[in-house]
This record gives sequence, C-alpha cells and structure tokens, in this order.
Amino acid sequence: MSARTCALSWAAACFMAPAAAAAQSSGTSGAQQPPPTAQQKEEQAKRYVQDEIFLTDQFRLNLGARVDKFSVIDNAVFSPRTALIYKPLPDHAIRLSYNKAFRAPSLINNFLDVAIINQLDLGRRNPALAGRLYNFPIDAVGNEGLTEEAIQAFELAYTGILDQRTTLSAAVYWSKNKDLSWSS
Repeated sequence: MSARTCALSWAAACFMAPAAAAAQSSGTSGAQQPPPTAQQKEEQAKRYVQDEIFLTDQFRLNLGARVDKFSVIDNAVFSPRTALIYKPLPDHAIRLSYNKAFRAPSLINNFLDVAIINQLDLGRRNPALAGRLYNFPIDAVGNEGLTEEAIQAFELAYTGILDQRTTLSAAVYWSKNKDLSWSS
C-alpha cells in the first residue's frame, strides 16, 4: 500500500501591543502611555507542511515541518516533527514521536513599561498613624533582549480500543526546555 496525504497551510498577521491597556488594570497609576513604536508592533509569518506515508499495512510515518518568523526575534525558527506509528492490530497503535517547537516572547514580555502605585495603610502597623497612607511606586518593565523559548520532546505512546467500547491510552515522554522566559 502506498497512499499519501499532504496538508499545506500559510498564515500571516500583524498585532500591536496596546501599552496603555496594561496601565488600566486595578492599582495602576493610570498614566498615559505613548503610542506603540514601530519596534512594539509584531509581524509574523508561518509556513507548515505535513505528510503521512503508509509504509505498510502496519507502519505509517508522519513527517512535518514548520517555519515561523516573528519581528521580535532575529531569525526564522524551524520546528520539525516526526512520528512512526505501528498498528499490530486495527484497533491498537504504538507511536514513537519527536518534535521541536518554540514560543516567541509576547509584546508584553518585550515592551511592558508601567508604573504601579501601591498603598500601605500605616494605621494597620501603628494605630497612632491611623488614616495615613504611604504610596510607593513599582516599575514593571519588559526585556527587549528575550529570545524564543524552545522545547525538544520525545514520546512513546499506546492507544487501543478494548472490547469495542473502552479506549485505553498511555504515554511516556521526555522533554528538554531552553531559554525559558519567566514572569514575575
């Protein structure tokens, strides 16, 4: 048997970070934010292709690749994926797969710039200071130097239908993350 399926897709979009929206959340100073600059706009383009190859009646090979380009990172990123599927019986499948993927930093991760005003009720600390509030600002800023987060993953999985009424699935996987972006 030598059947093949193939799917292609393409997407492109442009998003703009509403920097002022972050200042509208509760407890912020409400200060006017300047309009987004050209660097605070995100343009992205994506390409994806996938192919499923029926090697024999029992073996299939899935191959896929995706290329993404975001204006907030320097280079395009290639994300491959592959899976070998073994079907010893029509209702049972064992899959071994590998993939590499990534997540680009968000516009907030890169360009957030907001002053948050916090208040401390001094009367709660000392009754003699009842009714007095102490205001202190905290600056929340993004990091324009962030790069994409990356993950590589391997998975071994089983899916089977038992007695034509119960589906059983089990999987074990290993993944390795790189360049995680943490929010605080």
